[in-house]
Amino acid sequence: MKTLLFLLLLIPSLSWGLTFKDGKQVDDSSSSTSSTNNSSQSVNENEKYFSNNYTFKQWQKVRWIEDTGNLKQTYEIVGNNPNKSYAHAWTNDLVRDGDVAIRLELRDNECGRDDCKVGDYKGWKGRTEFGFWETELNGENWFRWSIYIPEDTYYIHDGWTLLTQFKGNFKSQKNKDCPIIPFYINMDNDGLGIGTEPGDCSETWSPIISNEEGFKGKWLDIVAHTNWSAKDNGFIHIWINGEKKWSKVGANVKYVNKKYPPVFRLPVYAGGRPKNLKQTQVAYFDAFYSAKTCAKMNMESLGYDCKNFK
Repeated sequence: MKTLLFLLLLIPSLSWGLTFKDGKQVDDSSSSTSSTNNSSQSVNENEKYFSNNYTFKQWQKVRWIEDTGNLKQTYEIVGNNPNKSYAHAWTNDLVRDGDVAIRLELRDNECGRDDCKVGDYKGWKGRTEFGFWETELNGENWFRWSIYIPEDTYYIHDGWTLLTQFKGNFKSQKNKDCPIIPFYINMDNDGLGIGTEPGDCSETWSPIISNEEGFKGKWLDIVAHTNWSAKDNGFIHIWINGEKKWSKVGANVKYVNKKYPPVFRLPVYAGGRPKNLKQTQVAYFDAFYSAKTCAKMNMESLGYDCKNFK
C-alpha cells in the first residue's frame, strides 16, 4: 500500500514541465524554438539597419525602436532620397538619448527623383530625409528633437541646407508652387536660421545662431510649442538648449487641413549647389518626441524641466 501510494503521488510530478493537448503529451520545444526565432528575427531586423551595406529605400516605412510619444512609431524615408547605403543609417556611435540615433549623409551633387529635375542642371538640389507622417497632431502640440552637426560639415556657399521642416502634407497642398511650411531650420553662410512659408508664396527669414556663436560639434536640443492656424490664435515658439530663440504669434498657415496637418520632417536637404560640387554634409538626429503638454514631454531625460519652456 505504501508503494502504491508513492507511485500515485509520483505520477503527477513526472508530468510537470510537459505540455499536453487534447489529453496527449506534445513536444513544446517547437513552441520554445519558435519564440526564440521570433526574438532573433526582431533583433536581426534592427541589426541590419546598422550595416554599412544596408540601403534604406525611397518611401520605406521603418519602425523606430524608442519612445516617440504621440509621434507614430513608424517613420518614412522621403521618396527623393538617393539610394545610397550611407544616405540614411542607424548608429549607436553618437546618441543624445537612448541607444540609437539616425545619421544622414549627402555627398556632392547627389539627388533623387524629382529633385534631380529642379534648377538649371541635375544636382542643383538634393536631399536625404525622413519624416513622421502623423495624421493626428492637430491643434496645440509640443515637439522636441536633437541635431548634431559635425565640425567638418559646411554650408553650401550662397546656397542653403535644411535640417528641419514642418511641411504641409502633399495631400493637403492646394498650390505646389507655394508650399505650406510653417517653419524650417536652415544652415547657410551666416549660421542657423528659421524660415517660414505659410502657403501664400511669401517667405520670412530670421537668424538664430551665428557661425561665431557656434553650433557644431555638440547636440542642439530643439523644443517647439506650436498651434498651426490660419487665425490669430496660431503660434510657434522655439527653444534651443533651453534658451528661447524664436517666436511667431498669429496665423502661420494660409489654410488648415485637419485631416492632413504639417508633417514633421528631418533632412539634410541642400539647394543652390554649384556644378561638380565636391562636398559632404552629415547630421545626426535623435530624441524626437511629441506630446500635447510639456508635462508629458519627458524633458527630464534630456536634463530639462518644463520651467525652461514658458
